[in-house]
Amino acid sequence: MFPFNRKGILLSTGRLIRSVNLQASNTSLEQSILSLIAQEQQQAPDPAECARLIIACKNAKAHEQGKFIHGFLARHGLLHRNPILAELLLEMYIRCGSLDDATQTFDSMPERDLKSWSRMITANAQSGNYTQAFALFQKLHVHGVLPNQIALVATLNSCLADHQVRSVHECAREIHCEHEKIVATALLNAYGKCGDLKSAGAIFRGMEERDLISWTALITGYAQFGHSRQALDLYREMLMDGVSPSRITFLSLLSACTKLGSLREASLVHDHIRQSGNQQGLSIQNGVVCMYHRCGSVENAKLVFDAMPRRDVISWTSMIAAYAQSGSCDDAIRLYRRMELEGEKPNKVTFLAAMEACAKSLAPEEEADALHRCVIESGLETDVVVATALVNMYGKSARTLGRAQEIFDGVEKRDNVVWNALIAAYAQHGCRDRALDLLEQMQRQSFFPDKPAFVSVLSALTGSSSLALGRSIHAAIADKGFESDSIVRNALMNMYGKCGCAEDALRLFEASPRLQNVISWNTVIAVHAQNGEHQRSMVLFHRMQLAGVSADRATLLTVLYACTNPAALRTGRLVREVATQRGYHHEVKFQTALVLMHAKCETLDAAVEVFESMHHRDTPSWNAMVAAYGYHGNCDLARRTFDDTPDKNLASWNSIIAACSLNGRWKESFKLLQQMQVDGAVPDTVTLVTVLSSCAAGSAIAKGRAVHRFAAENGLMSDVAVANGVVDFYGKCGCLLEARAVLDEMAKLDEVTWNSLLAGYAQHGYGVETLEAFTEMQHRGYSANRITFMSVLHACSHVGLVAEGCKYFSSMIGDYGFQPIEEHCGCMIDLLGRAGHLSEAKTLLARMPFKPNLIAWMSLLGSCKVHGNLELGRDAALKVLEFDPENAAAHMLLSEIVT
Repeated sequence: MFPFNRKGILLSTGRLIRSVNLQASNTSLEQSILSLIAQEQQQAPDPAECARLIIACKNAKAHEQGKFIHGFLARHGLLHRNPILAELLLEMYIRCGSLDDATQTFDSMPERDLKSWSRMITANAQSGNYTQAFALFQKLHVHGVLPNQIALVATLNSCLADHQVRSVHECAREIHCEHEKIVATALLNAYGKCGDLKSAGAIFRGMEERDLISWTALITGYAQFGHSRQALDLYREMLMDGVSPSRITFLSLLSACTKLGSLREASLVHDHIRQSGNQQGLSIQNGVVCMYHRCGSVENAKLVFDAMPRRDVISWTSMIAAYAQSGSCDDAIRLYRRMELEGEKPNKVTFLAAMEACAKSLAPEEEADALHRCVIESGLETDVVVATALVNMYGKSARTLGRAQEIFDGVEKRDNVVWNALIAAYAQHGCRDRALDLLEQMQRQSFFPDKPAFVSVLSALTGSSSLALGRSIHAAIADKGFESDSIVRNALMNMYGKCGCAEDALRLFEASPRLQNVISWNTVIAVHAQNGEHQRSMVLFHRMQLAGVSADRATLLTVLYACTNPAALRTGRLVREVATQRGYHHEVKFQTALVLMHAKCETLDAAVEVFESMHHRDTPSWNAMVAAYGYHGNCDLARRTFDDTPDKNLASWNSIIAACSLNGRWKESFKLLQQMQVDGAVPDTVTLVTVLSSCAAGSAIAKGRAVHRFAAENGLMSDVAVANGVVDFYGKCGCLLEARAVLDEMAKLDEVTWNSLLAGYAQHGYGVETLEAFTEMQHRGYSANRITFMSVLHACSHVGLVAEGCKYFSSMIGDYGFQPIEEHCGCMIDLLGRAGHLSEAKTLLARMPFKPNLIAWMSLLGSCKVHGNLELGRDAALKVLEFDPENAAAHMLLSEIVT
């Protein structure tokens, strides 16, 4: 019998539910409903039978049938007379996952007890309707109903902000259950999710009994909000407390190690995972792969990946990303191909990682196109994030820059990131004007340039002709308040350095001592090194140490590469000592830099000793040894080392070509250019400029023209460095009409272009043409530098334009602020001496800010012979003999004076 009161109303659902046994009934649910409808004509519906049917619908998750019964009960007014039926309907809708129907039923219930409130709060929390769950908890308070532990826990699981957790916590205190294990654990978890780790820790420390769930909740909170060290310390405390970690604990620890980046901690956690027997779970294995990748150990990540019995798209993507972000881009591309062959379908993140690898490795165009086709097939091409990655991938190569533009043009809903990607692509290839056009275009389309946009544009500014433009962009950056950003500030310093104004970079660096950090120190040191001011780089490095800023890997590598002459050997050894103390000395990058440092500052034997002591050699280390042999004039050993290099890359070919070029073996340089193409390597800017320089030195006009044709046919003449190399080649070989024709065809010129033409004219005695070209250069807005004036003064000397030469020499000092170097003074001494102004030449020699060299005294000696000034000639001859006691010209003049 079912429990009714005297009015025939159901009193309780407990015994009713226990009495329903659908499996024992021979009548289906549908038949039972039909039977109920048939009886409706003869007698009033039986509440007990209706209750049985609602419970049956709940158990069977028969939503439509339950809804039919709901309507039936409403028509007969049974819900207001039997509240328990409404409760059963509420349970049925929740069980069937129809939260909207459950909400309507709840809102229409005449009486709502704590159990109903708790069910609705829990249902909303479990369905992710956290805002509604918390709103119900607040309404419960308004209705004067005190929550139970179930309602508290459900509400805590729905809290999205710290103030919500605190209000629930206050309620728990009021009903004296905040220390109950289930509530305390929920409070701990809620505070942790909201980032209030101090409160979470206080709850945890106040718990009388801590179990695995409470330990894991706090560890997860620490890991989630970047407190990795605290998470690992708490884990050790948990182990000491005798609590064994679970899979969820390990997932949080993997996240903590990933953010911390400590390989030591990562290895310890991985060992514990293996010992616990949890290593077989796919999520754990994926987490371990990602952890090792973020901790810098691609080798360990690969070991785990290779040992996985089953892999999903996350596994493949993690390993591809590990290779791509560590620089092993060819391995990333190979793994992507293997993933496809094994039938695993890539997702958006996979494509992003693979495109990053293609971009970094400058993979062949066919590889990029194949990846692009896969993106199109997946339907992701219109996704702005994927489109940005495609722009970045195609934008890395000058050959495919047009493809990057096409992808960009096809993006309907652009954002700042895709604009920045295209600006960066053009900037990277020296297309300064196009990058600036895009910056203006994005503003016209209501996009506001952000910091990355300015950083990209700054990177496109090179040469002194860009200095004024760089300063105007600097002013715009300051107006927008971006100047105090460290990345932007470093980009500005780099810009000034590339524009040949290291002094401005140093002024900017010193203007804000508060913003000086290791990265800014690295930047200002590198700027001076790149401008040939290696001694200043050394001074800045020592200042950095005195300022208490700890040098990092980048600092030490930059300083090592700045050690380019024997005077820097002491600093190079100091850097090596610091690297050894930090444990960097076994890293391949450092050993490679040491090979080059010892080759340039000390002896070839010292470089060979470092190279042979290396336990592992990568391609750059082999390339460094090739360069070292070339630097010391041993091309045969350089070639042998090149041939022994296991995995040659483009830099390998450039190293051996440079070694041959440096030692005058131009024929071999040209043959290597041909051979590399046969072997599938594609020459780049460095390759062509080096071979052109080699052909110029050997006056190999036919070979140089062939290089020019290759550059034109492959679209590389748009690269200003290549075009400058062609102008320089024709100028040095005396093909001045061709040099001028190339300059006139160039879309973008810089000071190097003009200097190459001026040097060609001056070298071959075309003084008037030199001065005309110099005037044109100035009228077209290009700034002269020290090299420019060397050509101008040389031209004046050869043509005998004494007045013009003196005017340009004075202008160089007074108008341009360049202090003369030995070459400038040498040209002036030659100019004055040739014209017979020997006393002026002698005066200049005496007033030079440095000691005159052999060339200066030889020039004066020659002029004295021509003009018959034996007395001054004797003085000059004696000075020449101090430098070169066996000098025949000096001895001959002295013998003439004696006789």
